[in-house]
Amino acid sequence: MDGTGGNLLLNRERADAVMDEHGLAALVATTPVNVYYLTDFETDGGWAFPGISAAIVPRSLDVPAAVLTIDVDRDWPGAREASWVPEVRGYPGMEALVTRHSIALETGDHVVDPPGDDRAFDPVAAVAAYLAEAGLASARLGFEDPWFGQRVRERGGEAIEVVPALELLRHVRMVKTPDELVRLRAGSAKNERALFVAMEAVAAGASFDEARRAYHTAMVAMGGDGRYCIGVVSRPGVGPVADDRPRAPGDAVFFDCFGGVRHYNGDVGRTAIVAPPDPRQCDAFRAVRAGWRAALACIRPGVDSRDLAATVMDTVRAAGGDAYLVCSPHSVGLEHFDQPHPRSIYEPFVLEAGMVLSVDMPYDAPDVGMLHSEDLVLVREGDPEVLTSDDDRLCVLEGDTLHRID
Repeated sequence: MDGTGGNLLLNRERADAVMDEHGLAALVATTPVNVYYLTDFETDGGWAFPGISAAIVPRSLDVPAAVLTIDVDRDWPGAREASWVPEVRGYPGMEALVTRHSIALETGDHVVDPPGDDRAFDPVAAVAAYLAEAGLASARLGFEDPWFGQRVRERGGEAIEVVPALELLRHVRMVKTPDELVRLRAGSAKNERALFVAMEAVAAGASFDEARRAYHTAMVAMGGDGRYCIGVVSRPGVGPVADDRPRAPGDAVFFDCFGGVRHYNGDVGRTAIVAPPDPRQCDAFRAVRAGWRAALACIRPGVDSRDLAATVMDTVRAAGGDAYLVCSPHSVGLEHFDQPHPRSIYEPFVLEAGMVLSVDMPYDAPDVGMLHSEDLVLVREGDPEVLTSDDDRLCVLEGDTLHRID
């Protein structure tokens, strides 16, 4: 790759526009999520030990982008080949640590840096050195972690202007590239299939804890990564019941599963009711389904997330779901809430073409228990593309398996 933005994940056009708008000469990321997003570079070590790698993407295409990582991770199989950046460099890490301890053992001194090497295990110094080499040591730079940026200033970049950029990066990430969408479609499909494995386990008599293990096992078997499978068993007129209690007709099992492929996640919610469901439960779920159909008709670029939520809530209540309290749309991708949220994950935002949106619709009422429906869509200029199965019929557990009913 030549560093001209031919990578898989980064929306380079959108990143350039953000840097232009804020007068930034580069973006500097230091968490695994954003190092991966900006450069396609990832290793198991980088995900397991946050803070060992940094990514620098200059605004000018004439200045090479770089990944700076601990030396033992630099040559992780396939990592360099997957990255588009022209510079993947290691800074002294494990070798330096071994040398320091050897010196200590030989001399009896406290562990110190090897003579002539002041960069051991020091990503701050590595970033400061590269910025100086790239002519960015006196530039206005967007740092994902502004505290890290201040430390870079202290290590030789006193003229650097540090601009907090975490939310700017989330803003860039909201609109997905085609290759991100490939992973999101795959992650969404596997996540929903694993949810139904968990649901079938409950139908066969498993506790929710056992069903959770079935979900994660299914995700691993499909090559995915399950992040969580949460839920609760609730009984109309009683509320949540202990997981080890025998199931009774009308018990509602609330599922919310989040997981995906190569760090791009699906997010889906479904409800299963032990047969026979109470007619009030069926009526309430029909009202929720009416809200979902109204959401699909409303999802367009330019719509405020608050207006979308209000449309869903008004529709559910008008359809008979008087107890419906909340709809929480949110963007999904590398993070569960993949839109800017400097104060709260539930901050409002405006829908954009190319973003992947969850419409999260929990319903909780004493006479029906806790119900859930949640699907993912790709926002487009025309009708949205539904990334989940879009089969939102009520699931009923009967005869050791699940059935769907209208």
